Amino acid sequence: MMLELHDEPSRLSAEERGRVAANRGQFHTGWTSPLVRGRVEARDSASRAQSGAGYTLRDQERDYDAQASNVGKALIIAHVPILASVLMLVFWNRGLFFAEHVVIALHVFTFLLLFVELVVLPGGLLAHAIGLAPSGIPPWARTASAIILVAYFLRTFMVAYRSRWWHATIATAAWIVGLAIANLWIYRTLQFLITFAIT
Repeated sequence: MMLELHDEPSRLSAEERGRVAANRGQFHTGWTSPLVRGRVEARDSASRAQSGAGYTLRDQERDYDAQASNVGKALIIAHVPILASVLMLVFWNRGLFFAEHVVIALHVFTFLLLFVELVVLPGGLLAHAIGLAPSGIPPWARTASAIILVAYFLRTFMVAYRSRWWHATIATAAWIVGLAIANLWIYRTLQFLITFAIT
């Protein structure tokens, strides 16, 4: 499907075409691709019957992209209960309510979002503007950002849960894994399903 959406697939080398064709896309792509193809075929038939013009995969992409950003912004909060569940598992013996884990997860997640938006992205633009990086964020800045974030997570978990460094280290690792799972499998799948439903 990705190859069909490429602007000029004929200009790609055989190796690049193979890489694009082999790209599995998102976690949900395997079971959502038939939904997309089915919708495009149904809308194409209806459009041809009504006006003679067809409906293509490119039209579906345009309609989807028009809504995906707004849905993604609205769903960003879906990460928090998953991250709170991770913290609840790691600190199961603290006797805290789930709502208390939600507050801590929301605090740490908010810091992560603000750090990326207010420090990492502007820093990458600045590095590009002054010639330190050809594009994007330089590797040294990514490493420094990761160190700062991990240190912040560790300190937050040590203070919020009154835990020792080793327990906070386990919590930080579990939180990062939980964030990856929440983002790649749950958030992106929900974003696709909701956006697909409203387009």
